[in-house]
Amino acid sequence: MNADEAAQEWERWLVAYARHLGAERRASPATVRAYAADLRSLREAVPGRAPAAVGRDDLRAWLYHRAQAGVGARSLARGVAAVRGFFQFLEREGGRADNPARRLLAPRYRPGLPRVLTEEEVRRLIEDGTRRPGPLGLRDRAALELLYAAGLRASELTGLTLGDLRPEERLVQVRGKGGRTRLVPYGRAAAAALAAYLNAGRPRLGGGGGPAAPLFLNARGGALNVRSLRRIVDAAARRAGIGRHLSPHWLRHSFATHLLNGGADLRSVQELLGHARLRTTQVYTHLSQAYLNQVYRQAHPRAGRVAGSGAGKAGEQHV
Repeated sequence: MNADEAAQEWERWLVAYARHLGAERRASPATVRAYAADLRSLREAVPGRAPAAVGRDDLRAWLYHRAQAGVGARSLARGVAAVRGFFQFLEREGGRADNPARRLLAPRYRPGLPRVLTEEEVRRLIEDGTRRPGPLGLRDRAALELLYAAGLRASELTGLTLGDLRPEERLVQVRGKGGRTRLVPYGRAAAAALAAYLNAGRPRLGGGGGPAAPLFLNARGGALNVRSLRRIVDAAARRAGIGRHLSPHWLRHSFATHLLNGGADLRSVQELLGHARLRTTQVYTHLSQAYLNQVYRQAHPRAGRVAGSGAGKAGEQHV
C-alpha cells in the first residue's frame, strides 16, 4: 500500500470512528474532537502506513515522543484511551485482526482538586457581576443563577430549551454526557431570575418560539453558545472584583462542594451532577475536607502554631 492509499485508509476509518463515538457511544462533541486530534497525531507519527500496519512499538514510540515534547500526563492518558478505542473499533469492524493498544499503559496522573468559589464570592459574582442594564443583564443573572443552582456544565446550560424548564416544580430537564437526561431542582433565587429574564429580557432579545426554542439567547436573538457563556462569566468576575480568571465550570464545582459542606450525601450529589460513576464525584469529598480544614485553621482559636516550647512560663502553676 502506497502513501496515498494509506492516507485514504486513515481518513475512512477516522470518519467511521468519529461517527461511532457520536452515535453509538454518545460521546460529547468535545470528546470526539479531542480523540480525533490524538489519532491525527498518531497518523503523523507513522507516515505512509495504514492503521492495519501500526504495531505496539509504534504506539509506545508515539507516546514517548509526545511526553518528550511536553504533553501532560492527563493528555497522554486521553491519547491512550483514544487509540485503544480506535483499534478496538477496527478489530470489531474487520479492519485488522488484533488491537495493538490493548495492553498499552496510560501514564498515571493525579488530577488536581477542582477550583471553587466561596459562598460569598458566588454571591458577589451573581449579584454584583451581572449588574448591567437591559435584557443582557437579566439574561446574565438568570444564566449564572441557574449554573450555580443546578450545577450545570456550560454545554448543558447553553443546550437548554424553553420546554426543559418546569417552573411550577422548579425543575430543569438536563441533557448530559452520553445522552443521559436528568431532572435537577433549582431554588427561589434562580426561579426569580429566570422569571425576570423570560418576562422582560428574552422578548427584547427577539426571543420567541415553542418548547424547542433555545432558553438563553445572544444579543442577536440566536442561541447562546459556550464561548459566549465563558465570556459572560469572566466579565462578571471582573465586575465583582474577583481577581481570578473564571470559567462556568467553577460554578459547577462550587455547587457540589457547597452541597457537601452543607451536609448533602455523596450519592445525591452524584445524581444532581449527572456523573455515571461515584468515583468521579468523590473528588469533591477531598475538596470539601480541604475547605473544612482551612475554615478550622482560620476560625479555631487554638488551631494555629503554639508559641514557645512545652515549658511553662515563670510563675505558672502546673496541674
